[in-house]
Amino acid sequence: MATFAIGEIPNYFNMEFFKRALENGLRMGDLKILGISIENLTMGGENYCSNIFRATIKYKTSEDQQTEQTIIVKNMPKQKQSVLSRLNIYRKETIFYLDIKPKMEALMWYLDKPWSLAARHFHSTTEPEQNIMFEDLSMLGFMLESRQVGLDLAHAQIVMQKLGEYHALTMLMADRVNIKQKYLTHTINIPLLILKYICTLAYLNTRFSHLRLLST
Repeated sequence: MATFAIGEIPNYFNMEFFKRALENGLRMGDLKILGISIENLTMGGENYCSNIFRATIKYKTSEDQQTEQTIIVKNMPKQKQSVLSRLNIYRKETIFYLDIKPKMEALMWYLDKPWSLAARHFHSTTEPEQNIMFEDLSMLGFMLESRQVGLDLAHAQIVMQKLGEYHALTMLMADRVNIKQKYLTHTINIPLLILKYICTLAYLNTRFSHLRLLST
Protein backbone atom coordinates (compact mmCIF):
# COMPACT_ATOMS: atom_id res chain seq x y z
CA MET A 1 0.00 0.00 0.00
CA ALA A 2 1.25 3.51 -0.79
CA THR A 3 2.79 5.53 2.04
CA PHE A 4 1.80 9.21 2.12
CA ALA A 5 3.18 12.10 4.15
CA ILE A 6 0.16 14.23 4.99
CA GLY A 7 0.38 17.75 3.58
CA GLU A 8 3.31 16.95 1.29
CA ILE A 9 2.39 14.14 -1.08
CA PRO A 10 -0.77 14.47 -3.24
CA ASN A 11 -3.45 11.96 -2.27
CA TYR A 12 -3.95 10.95 -5.92
CA PHE A 13 -0.44 9.46 -5.96
CA ASN A 14 -2.02 6.03 -5.74
CA MET A 15 -1.63 2.63 -7.38
CA GLU A 16 -3.72 3.52 -10.43
CA PHE A 17 -1.71 6.73 -10.96
CA PHE A 18 1.61 4.87 -10.99
CA LYS A 19 0.17 1.92 -12.93
CA ARG A 20 -0.60 4.25 -15.84
CA ALA A 21 2.86 5.81 -15.57
CA LEU A 22 4.65 2.45 -15.65
CA GLU A 23 2.55 1.00 -18.46
CA ASN A 24 3.19 4.10 -20.56
CA GLY A 25 6.90 4.38 -19.78
CA LEU A 26 7.73 0.69 -20.04
CA ARG A 27 5.39 0.08 -23.01
CA MET A 28 3.81 -2.82 -21.14
CA GLY A 29 0.22 -3.67 -20.31
CA ASP A 30 -1.62 -5.50 -17.55
CA LEU A 31 0.82 -4.57 -14.80
CA LYS A 32 -0.21 -5.26 -11.23
CA ILE A 33 1.10 -2.82 -8.63
CA LEU A 34 2.19 -4.61 -5.47
CA GLY A 35 3.41 -1.67 -3.43
CA ILE A 36 4.55 1.95 -3.59
CA SER A 37 6.99 3.90 -1.44
CA ILE A 38 7.17 7.67 -1.98
CA GLU A 39 9.94 9.99 -0.82
CA ASN A 40 9.80 13.80 -0.89
CA LEU A 41 13.05 15.10 -2.42
CA THR A 42 12.16 18.80 -2.28
CA MET A 43 14.52 20.48 0.15
CA GLY A 44 14.77 24.10 1.24
CA GLY A 45 17.41 26.17 -0.53
CA GLU A 46 17.38 24.18 -3.77
CA ASN A 47 15.18 26.79 -5.51
CA TYR A 48 13.04 24.24 -7.31
CA CYS A 49 9.96 25.52 -9.15
CA SER A 50 8.39 22.10 -8.61
CA ASN A 51 7.83 19.53 -5.90
CA ILE A 52 10.14 16.58 -6.54
CA PHE A 53 9.27 13.05 -5.40
CA ARG A 54 10.89 9.65 -5.78
CA ALA A 55 8.49 6.72 -6.14
CA THR A 56 9.71 3.14 -5.76
CA ILE A 57 7.13 0.82 -7.29
CA LYS A 58 6.98 -2.94 -6.90
CA TYR A 59 4.92 -4.60 -9.62
CA LYS A 60 4.14 -7.85 -11.38
CA THR A 61 4.09 -8.27 -15.15
CA SER A 62 1.56 -10.21 -17.21
CA GLU A 63 4.16 -13.04 -17.28
CA ASP A 64 3.96 -13.16 -13.47
CA GLN A 65 7.45 -11.72 -12.99
CA GLN A 66 7.93 -9.49 -9.94
CA THR A 67 10.24 -6.51 -10.27
CA GLU A 68 10.78 -2.93 -9.12
CA GLN A 69 11.01 0.45 -10.83
CA THR A 70 12.04 3.80 -9.37
CA ILE A 71 10.81 7.00 -11.03
CA ILE A 72 11.06 10.72 -10.31
CA VAL A 73 7.83 12.75 -10.22
CA LYS A 74 7.95 16.48 -10.88
CA ASN A 75 4.77 18.01 -9.47
CA MET A 76 3.55 21.57 -9.98
CA PRO A 77 2.96 23.17 -6.55
CA LYS A 78 -0.55 24.52 -6.02
CA GLN A 79 0.75 27.91 -4.93
CA LYS A 80 2.68 28.28 -8.21
CA GLN A 81 0.14 26.85 -10.64
CA SER A 82 -1.24 30.21 -11.79
CA VAL A 83 2.21 31.50 -12.78
CA LEU A 84 3.65 28.27 -14.19
CA SER A 85 0.47 27.50 -16.13
CA ARG A 86 0.60 30.86 -17.90
CA LEU A 87 4.19 30.16 -18.95
CA ASN A 88 3.24 26.67 -20.24
CA ILE A 89 6.42 25.29 -18.65
CA TYR A 90 5.15 21.75 -18.12
CA ARG A 91 3.56 21.58 -21.56
CA LYS A 92 6.79 22.71 -23.22
CA GLU A 93 8.83 20.23 -21.22
CA THR A 94 6.50 17.39 -22.16
CA ILE A 95 6.71 18.38 -25.84
CA PHE A 96 10.49 18.34 -25.53
CA TYR A 97 10.58 14.82 -24.08
CA LEU A 98 7.97 13.35 -26.42
CA ASP A 99 8.87 15.10 -29.69
CA ILE A 100 12.15 17.06 -29.63
CA LYS A 101 14.38 14.73 -27.60
CA PRO A 102 13.76 11.57 -29.71
CA LYS A 103 14.57 13.50 -32.89
CA MET A 104 17.77 14.89 -31.41
CA GLU A 105 18.86 11.44 -30.26
CA ALA A 106 18.04 10.02 -33.68
CA LEU A 107 20.46 12.48 -35.28
CA MET A 108 23.25 11.00 -33.17
CA TRP A 109 22.72 7.66 -34.92
CA TYR A 110 25.07 9.08 -37.55
CA LEU A 111 27.93 8.82 -35.02
CA ASP A 112 29.55 5.55 -34.00
CA LYS A 113 28.81 5.70 -30.27
CA PRO A 114 25.78 5.18 -28.02
CA TRP A 115 24.30 8.52 -27.02
CA SER A 116 21.46 9.62 -24.78
CA LEU A 117 20.45 13.19 -24.06
CA ALA A 118 18.42 12.89 -20.87
CA ALA A 119 16.36 10.63 -18.66
CA ARG A 120 13.56 8.54 -20.17
CA HIS A 121 10.13 10.15 -19.97
CA PHE A 122 7.51 7.89 -18.41
CA HIS A 123 4.28 9.87 -18.28
CA SER A 124 2.77 13.36 -18.01
CA THR A 125 -0.57 14.46 -16.56
CA THR A 126 -2.59 17.67 -16.52
CA GLU A 127 -5.34 16.61 -14.13
CA PRO A 128 -5.87 16.87 -11.21
CA GLU A 129 -2.48 18.59 -11.31
CA GLN A 130 0.38 18.83 -13.76
CA ASN A 131 3.02 16.14 -13.27
CA ILE A 132 5.95 14.85 -15.31
CA MET A 133 7.50 11.45 -14.53
CA PHE A 134 11.02 10.34 -15.49
CA GLU A 135 13.37 7.46 -14.86
CA ASP A 136 15.46 7.88 -11.72
CA LEU A 137 19.03 8.44 -12.92
CA SER A 138 20.42 7.76 -9.45
CA MET A 139 19.72 4.10 -10.19
CA LEU A 140 22.36 4.38 -12.94
CA GLY A 141 24.93 5.88 -10.59
CA PHE A 142 24.32 9.58 -11.22
CA MET A 143 24.43 12.01 -8.28
CA LEU A 144 23.23 15.59 -7.79
CA GLU A 145 26.17 17.58 -6.47
CA SER A 146 25.78 20.47 -4.05
CA ARG A 147 25.36 23.74 -5.90
CA GLN A 148 27.39 25.44 -3.17
CA VAL A 149 30.36 23.10 -3.69
CA GLY A 150 30.09 22.85 -7.47
CA LEU A 151 31.81 20.43 -9.84
CA ASP A 152 35.44 19.47 -10.23
CA LEU A 153 37.19 20.09 -13.55
CA ALA A 154 36.59 16.61 -14.97
CA HIS A 155 32.84 16.72 -14.36
CA ALA A 156 32.60 20.34 -15.55
CA GLN A 157 34.22 19.29 -18.84
CA ILE A 158 31.67 16.49 -19.23
CA VAL A 159 28.84 18.97 -18.66
CA MET A 160 30.22 21.40 -21.25
CA GLN A 161 30.66 18.59 -23.78
CA LYS A 162 27.05 17.51 -23.29
CA LEU A 163 25.86 21.12 -23.59
CA GLY A 164 27.87 21.47 -26.79
CA GLU A 165 26.26 18.35 -28.22
CA TYR A 166 22.81 19.52 -27.14
CA HIS A 167 23.13 22.99 -28.67
CA ALA A 168 24.71 21.65 -31.85
CA LEU A 169 21.74 19.34 -32.30
CA THR A 170 19.25 22.18 -31.76
CA MET A 171 20.98 24.21 -34.46
CA LEU A 172 20.95 21.23 -36.81
CA MET A 173 17.25 20.72 -36.14
CA ALA A 174 16.61 24.42 -36.74
CA ASP A 175 18.01 23.88 -40.24
CA ARG A 176 15.45 21.12 -40.85
CA VAL A 177 12.30 22.36 -39.11
CA ASN A 178 11.02 25.66 -37.80
CA ILE A 179 11.58 24.63 -34.20
CA LYS A 180 11.26 28.15 -32.84
CA GLN A 181 7.66 28.53 -33.98
CA LYS A 182 6.69 25.13 -32.53
CA TYR A 183 8.53 25.25 -29.23
CA LEU A 184 9.40 28.82 -28.23
CA THR A 185 6.71 31.39 -27.52
CA HIS A 186 6.49 34.85 -26.01
CA THR A 187 9.96 35.98 -24.90
CA ILE A 188 13.39 35.09 -26.29
CA ASN A 189 16.44 35.33 -24.05
CA ILE A 190 18.97 37.12 -26.28
CA PRO A 191 22.03 36.70 -23.98
CA LEU A 192 21.25 33.00 -23.69
CA LEU A 193 21.03 32.68 -27.47
CA ILE A 194 24.41 34.40 -27.84
CA LEU A 195 25.97 32.05 -25.28
CA LYS A 196 24.37 29.11 -27.08
CA TYR A 197 26.04 30.07 -30.36
CA ILE A 198 29.43 30.70 -28.74
CA CYS A 199 29.37 27.32 -26.96
CA THR A 200 28.25 25.52 -30.09
CA LEU A 201 30.30 26.82 -33.01
CA ALA A 202 33.50 24.95 -32.21
CA TYR A 203 31.62 21.72 -31.61
CA LEU A 204 29.66 22.10 -34.83
CA ASN A 205 32.80 22.67 -36.87
CA THR A 206 34.53 19.56 -35.57
CA ARG A 207 31.73 17.02 -35.19
CA PHE A 208 28.70 17.91 -37.28
CA SER A 209 29.98 19.21 -40.61
CA HIS A 210 29.08 15.89 -42.30
CA LEU A 211 25.56 16.00 -40.82
CA ARG A 212 24.97 19.44 -42.32
CA LEU A 213 25.90 18.02 -45.72
CA LEU A 214 23.46 15.16 -45.22
CA SER A 215 20.65 17.56 -44.26
CA THR A 216 20.91 19.60 -47.45
